[in-house]
Amino acid sequence: MTETMDPEKTKLTGYDWYKSIGSPKYICAPMVNQSELAFRMLTRKYGCDLAYTPMFHARLFATSHKYREQQFSTAPGDEPVIVQFCGDDPEMILQAAKHVEKDCCAVDLNLGCPQGIAKKGHYGSYLLKETDLIERIVETLANELSIPVTVKIRKVGENLEETLHLCDVIQAAGASALTVHGRTKEQKGPLTGLVDWETCRIIKERMKIPVFVNGGIESFADVQECFRVTGCDAVMSSEALLESPCLFANVTIPQDQLVLEYLDMVEKYGCNQKIVKEHLFRFLYAGFQFNTDVRAKLGSARRLEEMREVARDIAERRQKPDYTYPDKGWYRRYREPLGFEKGRTDGGLDNTGEKRSAPTVCNPTSTIPELMHASSSTDSGEGQTVQNTLPNDKARSGVLENETTAQNGMENVIPTDRQSAEADTTPDTSRTRMDLAEDDVREPPEKKIKALSLDETARPSNVSEGTKTDAIPESELEDNMKKLLDSIAVT
Repeated sequence: MTETMDPEKTKLTGYDWYKSIGSPKYICAPMVNQSELAFRMLTRKYGCDLAYTPMFHARLFATSHKYREQQFSTAPGDEPVIVQFCGDDPEMILQAAKHVEKDCCAVDLNLGCPQGIAKKGHYGSYLLKETDLIERIVETLANELSIPVTVKIRKVGENLEETLHLCDVIQAAGASALTVHGRTKEQKGPLTGLVDWETCRIIKERMKIPVFVNGGIESFADVQECFRVTGCDAVMSSEALLESPCLFANVTIPQDQLVLEYLDMVEKYGCNQKIVKEHLFRFLYAGFQFNTDVRAKLGSARRLEEMREVARDIAERRQKPDYTYPDKGWYRRYREPLGFEKGRTDGGLDNTGEKRSAPTVCNPTSTIPELMHASSSTDSGEGQTVQNTLPNDKARSGVLENETTAQNGMENVIPTDRQSAEADTTPDTSRTRMDLAEDDVREPPEKKIKALSLDETARPSNVSEGTKTDAIPESELEDNMKKLLDSIAVT
């Protein structure tokens, strides 16, 4: 746990606070269902020196003890850690933050979630133009908490002045750090496009508080380039880190080995079963494209040892002399999909028996086509594509961070090897569908969410965005959360 602040001491803010937590350079992004304790601890093993929790719904966190117990956990060694909340009520967010005030180094306000569910719930990037509301939220947290408040934003729009004005408001309101994702809320799914590091650079030069940059990070070379171009204080990674939690260590570790290490963390710290499998399908994505029988085994696995056997099976096949298939590929699954059925084996044999050359790797100074999936199919992984190009070293391509709006942690905790698995025997066959379209990854990652917001019943369809309605009872709110989670089709 993070050491609590002595009330007699002055609260550290801005760069004083940043230095007090070690001036971190490599950050694990807040990712719903994915930046849970076990995963955070794995990234810390490989050089991540600051991590965020998944985004939590402030009202649920403030009012439901059950939600807090199921969604949030930390442990010695999980520091520094920042807890992220979404919401539009300053007092409600403050109540939520009070519950974790002694367990983290700061709380973060999410102003980056671009999904439709955030629009219905009136939070995330749909607050970006409501500067008065943002100012009240940040001021309330900065004045009432014993720990700092940080804020994560996207570009307000293509008008740079709007974004700069927002940053000025956030800093003046008392934020101690700012994370900038160099895309607008419209840049998602097939319209993801290029990340704007030039705007991030301008913001960094303007601010007097630490600035972290998110977006366009695929490799450690990108991390270094982001530092060079933007001058930021730290780089945050999301999707690339999900496939390669060793990214910040700049080392190459077999994906099956990362699976075994992650499962050790799960056994030590605990984790929801669905979340664990989502991680494993990402880790082993490339291997599963050429070993579909093993993929099915993971879909039906119920215990940690069964999941370990899947990783060992992939490792054994990978050691064979004639096994020439890639070990990674999830990050580029839409631009450079792998698999026999797609005729892509990335250096191995394609479906005609001919050798294929490895795909061109994107780099900051090249001008090559970037193919982004535009299909909504969750089964075939095939669909239309749109083309983007890389014009210069200040515009980087990459897929969106996993900012989404509900965390699945309400059930199905994995029994360890020392526990009985009899309590949960339902086959998890839905996990075998790997090739999702871009939109399915965004709302939320690797899930397809039906049109049901956490606050949907509190905001009738005839009430315009930004209009507040009466709060709904806690029991009904939890029911809505469960309905939302039940609507998730896990892949």
